[in-house]
Amino acid sequence: MNDTVSNTTNPLTEAFETTPCTRCGGSGHYSYCQMHGTTCFGCAGKGVSYTKRGHAALDHARSLRTVKAKDVKVGMLMFEQAGPLGGKTGWFVVRASETTDSISSADGVEYTNWKLETSQGILYTSPESGVQAVENKARLIEVRKLALAYQATLTKKGTVAEPGYFEAEAKREAKRAAKAQAAQAAYEAAQAAEQAAAEAAAAQAQAKAEAQAAEREARRAAERAVSQYVGTIGERREFTVTVEHTIRFEAYAYGWAPSTLYLCRDSAGNRIVYKGAGDFLDKGETGTVKATVAEHAEYKGEKQTVISRPKRLTPRPQ
Repeated sequence: MNDTVSNTTNPLTEAFETTPCTRCGGSGHYSYCQMHGTTCFGCAGKGVSYTKRGHAALDHARSLRTVKAKDVKVGMLMFEQAGPLGGKTGWFVVRASETTDSISSADGVEYTNWKLETSQGILYTSPESGVQAVENKARLIEVRKLALAYQATLTKKGTVAEPGYFEAEAKREAKRAAKAQAAQAAYEAAQAAEQAAAEAAAAQAQAKAEAQAAEREARRAAERAVSQYVGTIGERREFTVTVEHTIRFEAYAYGWAPSTLYLCRDSAGNRIVYKGAGDFLDKGETGTVKATVAEHAEYKGEKQTVISRPKRLTPRPQ
């Protein structure tokens, strides 16, 4: 005969009402300690805890199963918890239920211990002490059904509900659900409106960027069409230009000086280019230099006059 009945390490399998643990959020894990690891102390690692209604129903089940130790009979089922050194939590068949030797105290009062033995071990207790025990498995199932039926009559606070309580609670739940649904709908509508506004702003910014790019390209195309070659190659002459852009190049070998590329334009719209380390105008400055026409080139469809050996004629500001 199997001496173990419905053993389990999780006493919450009796289906009494539970709720996710508020300490660990239902994960069963919290901060680490060397003895217990990350086990949550709030729910003993189960992730759930009894509600007030569940506690009251469990207490009712325990009251229906509680008998005095001296009334436990061999063959009954008794509930035992796992001990610190091991074992299991569950219901076990009682193998022995008997008194032990009496003990006399210093004041002359005689005490009697009661011995309850199962396959889990031996329990010594007072004959009048209450223990969890039932006649058989059928009674265990019956008690659970009675406790669950009792749970169905309780309020959320664990008290017996008055007439009309559940109808009122259903109305309150419906009202809360409707309010939550309305809030969710409002939130989703706000999110959709925010998303639409963001998409509209992005589209507007994109259109603006494209318009600006098109405007720049049109302007550059116009500049390319206007630009003509200036002077003849080898000719040394004066150039009055405005420096529009500069690009600096670092020296790539020992002994070489860093150089700068100057992209300029004269009053007629002609592109003038100089690359070197000579004394030239600064970016954004308009002035006159004397230089040699080194090359007539074309870059991206624009005619460019490349100059060399410039000499600054416009005085540098002090």
